Amino acid sequence: MTPPRIMYLQQRDLPDITAIERECFHQHAWSTPEIINFLRRNNNVGKVACIGSEIAGYALYELRDRSTYLHSLAVTAIHRRLGIGRARVDHAKETLSPTRRKFVFKVRESNLC
Repeated sequence: MTPPRIMYLQQRDLPDITAIERECFHQHAWSTPEIINFLRRNNNVGKVACIGSEIAGYALYELRDRSTYLHSLAVTAIHRRLGIGRARVDHAKETLSPTRRKFVFKVRESNLC
């Protein structure tokens, strides 16, 4: 399999991201306004993983002074077990530096995907 392309989440991606959220987290999914609110905060980043022209997954994370916090990570059902989640985590770990040395996963209790 060709590795996914990792790109910054853009406004046009929000319907796909919201659909993936609902698919993975059901009634605990973030709504589009909640995702937008998260991304508006300083140092918060959203990235998508694309296979061809299709969004296969995404990650939402926060860059802090000494750490990176992964707030949400999801992959569509048809793209699971292909290494997309790992690619998202590996890409997010690239935010680490000599001063930002810790990578923290914030896993929701409702994360049953």
